[in-house]
Amino acid sequence: MFGPDSIYNILLYGFLVGAVLPFIPWLLAKKYDKSLMLRHIHIPIFLMACSVLPPASAVVFPTWFIVAFIFNFVIYQRHHWWWLRYNYILSAALMTGTALCGVFIFYAFQLNHITIKWWGTAKDFHCPLASKPLIPPIPRPN
Repeated sequence: MFGPDSIYNILLYGFLVGAVLPFIPWLLAKKYDKSLMLRHIHIPIFLMACSVLPPASAVVFPTWFIVAFIFNFVIYQRHHWWWLRYNYILSAALMTGTALCGVFIFYAFQLNHITIKWWGTAKDFHCPLASKPLIPPIPRPN
């Protein structure tokens, strides 16, 4: 499965990247000792958080980063008392709202067999190569 002729061979480099990548912010924090931001970068947590993101389009990710930056950096710095009191409540409210919207969309549209047609739901993504495999299949020995 992960042999030299396998399509998953490239995944083995993830072990090397995962072992080396945490040292980069650590070395930069050693060099620039006064940088508060570098001490708060934890690559294993970042990579783990990326692996548990729901399957969504890439349009959603910048919104998450903007909201996280505003509430965990700007408000933390300027209105720390508010952040201490309401940040986790806001986090729970955003996650609850996402879950409730998923349930609402299911009952409102899919249960009633209503399909919404727009460019984001096109299966071919308006590209003839979208349905083609990225890697050609490996021929099986007879």
